[in-house]
Amino acid sequence: MSGEYSVPRSGHYYKVLLENEVFAASPSLVDENFNLEFGKLYSTNDQLNEKVYLSTGPANEPIMAIRHDFVIFAQPATAYAAQSLEESMALISTFKHVLLIAIPSTIVLLSLIGLWISRESMKPLERFSSTIEKITHKTMNERISPELQVSEVKNIANSFNAMLDRLEGAFETEKKLVADASHELKTPLSVINAQCDVLIQGDGMDKKYEQALKETCFH
Repeated sequence: MSGEYSVPRSGHYYKVLLENEVFAASPSLVDENFNLEFGKLYSTNDQLNEKVYLSTGPANEPIMAIRHDFVIFAQPATAYAAQSLEESMALISTFKHVLLIAIPSTIVLLSLIGLWISRESMKPLERFSSTIEKITHKTMNERISPELQVSEVKNIANSFNAMLDRLEGAFETEKKLVADASHELKTPLSVINAQCDVLIQGDGMDKKYEQALKETCFH
């Protein structure tokens, strides 16, 4: 440490004043009368009689200087110690540049990861939707296999299969009802057609009634 204070303009400085006269100064100051407290007052501590300044050193570098007032041998004395802030400011500048690069890069990376996760999470629903679209009234007996679905979609698949069961049952009931109605109506219609045929083939029927019977019974 002593070597740093002996090197001119090394960034490490001290000076001691006794009755406002320079009692001792580090060789690094070059000029012992250099004013270390020139600059902006940063903070004060009245209990310790200390003041901190942000100033400029002999090499025009930014420094932080501490002034401490005390009494020695009944005489007022002041001690200064100062250190360059260049390394700290360079470190802060480097850290800022790292943050300027790291933060946007991290945001982009997280966005890409989020996009990939969202797409992957949607694939089971896309497969589920594709399977549903293939089911029509002609393929009502087809079902979705819940065991092939992810856990989040299994309950939906089971509910959809139950709905298909109800729809298929309703369609089968409707088909049976139509078939039964057709069967029940087939015989009476056959009888009516036969009666119309007999009437048409008979003699003496007015042409107008005959045409009406043809349109009604054989249309």
